[in-house]
Amino acid sequence: MENVLLLKKINHILYQNIINEINQVGIVKQFLKHDINIDINQTIDYISLLLSGNIKILRENNNGDDLLIYFLEAGETHTMLLTCVMGTYISKIRAVAEKKSSLILIPVKSIQNWFRKGHSWRNFILES
Repeated sequence: MENVLLLKKINHILYQNIINEINQVGIVKQFLKHDINIDINQTIDYISLLLSGNIKILRENNNGDDLLIYFLEAGETHTMLLTCVMGTYISKIRAVAEKKSSLILIPVKSIQNWFRKGHSWRNFILES
C-alpha cells in the first residue's frame, strides 16, 4: 500500500529512477498521534517523506517552549531538515504526528546523491 501512496503523491514530480531508488532504500514507518519522529539535537540519518497523515514541525524558543513552524501533509518532506543534511546533520526541529501517519525514511546519502544527479529531486524539494 505504501508504494501506491508514494506513487500517488510524487509520480508527477520525480523521475521514475528516483522513485525506484526510494522504493529500494526507503524504510516505511508508522507513527501514532503525538509520536515524535524527529527531535531537537537528534542526529539526522534519514529524511522522511510523508505518505499519509499530518506532522507538525516545531522549534524551541529561548525559554524551551515549542513554537509551531509549519505542518506537513501527505506528499511533503521536512524542508528544514534538508538544510541539516547539507551541513551539520543535527536537527533543529521537532516533528510530531498530529494523527496516525505513514512515512518513508530515506537515507541522507541518497538525498545528497539526488541533489547532485537530478533536477527532478531539486524541483520536488522546492515545491515542498
